[in-house]
Amino acid sequence: MNFNNYIGIDISKGKLDLAVLNQEGELILYQCLNDKKSIIKCLGKVFKESNLSKEDTLIIAESSGHYINPLIWSIISENYLLWIEDGYQIANSQGIRRGKNDEKDAEMIAIYGKRFSDRCQLVKASSECIENLAYLNSERELLTKEMVKFDQQLTDHKKYVKPSFYLSRKKRYTELIANLKTHISEIEQEMEKLIENEPKLSHYAKLLRSIPGIGKQVSIATIIATKGFTKFTDPRKFACHVGVVPFEYKSGSSIRSAHKISQRANKKMKSLFHLASLVVIQLEGEFKEYYLRKQKEGKNKMSIINAIRGKLIHRAFAVIKRNEPYTKEFKPSFQNCTN
Repeated sequence: MNFNNYIGIDISKGKLDLAVLNQEGELILYQCLNDKKSIIKCLGKVFKESNLSKEDTLIIAESSGHYINPLIWSIISENYLLWIEDGYQIANSQGIRRGKNDEKDAEMIAIYGKRFSDRCQLVKASSECIENLAYLNSERELLTKEMVKFDQQLTDHKKYVKPSFYLSRKKRYTELIANLKTHISEIEQEMEKLIENEPKLSHYAKLLRSIPGIGKQVSIATIIATKGFTKFTDPRKFACHVGVVPFEYKSGSSIRSAHKISQRANKKMKSLFHLASLVVIQLEGEFKEYYLRKQKEGKNKMSIINAIRGKLIHRAFAVIKRNEPYTKEFKPSFQNCTN
């Protein structure tokens, strides 16, 4: 799509800062409260005063957790064009910066949108469902961490605390753990309902779950991380995002090291695909055969596991691309990132 005007939006908890970059190259600043009513009113004012049209104006905002939701709701209800970009990507495209405030950040985002508009991925109605899934998933992760923490306390204290004190704590913690399990189950059911009510995402979830090792949590997390396979369409790029692709590190003849995984990764997704890999190497099939074959060749165990993570990611994207479930005879249509 071709755009003539760009609106960069810096989002904070209480307000939005907007920088309008029109086709004449002029920058005009606005500000409004971070709620749906205020955003709709402000955008209406911006478009009227600057004589903008919705068809050739791109609104760009940084991904900012649930603080961005009022903007998404406003965009969807009023049919504006919105591109949500990773903040790290925007910041690292600007070179050296001196000084920082919300107005400058909004200007920076508008300029980034103009320079890289060919990369834009517009927010669609299904994005609201994915944002809701992400919100529920973050709550599930929080409660799961709390449950593990209480469970570990019981295990760690059992042999080292007087039974009378330990048993009273055990009673309280057991009740807390049971309540947390109930709430986690309720959240998971709510997430499943959200997916079921969105036919496209429901279909994606079924395709992903046809792959050995990929269950409910991995499939939902993958749908969230890929924005319903719109943010990422290339399995290798997603594998890089997850942190399973090894990169070369060398400079001239003095700095050389083995290929290493980048620490700049989605470590939660990496952990989920790691668990999925541990599952599939226990099941009869190609993944177990691959694992055993590489072990006989003398390959490092973690190197093999990492390769299986990559293979699972490639198969996830392949079933979506082909629009057919995984079978034993399934041949991925992508070149694997690891052998």
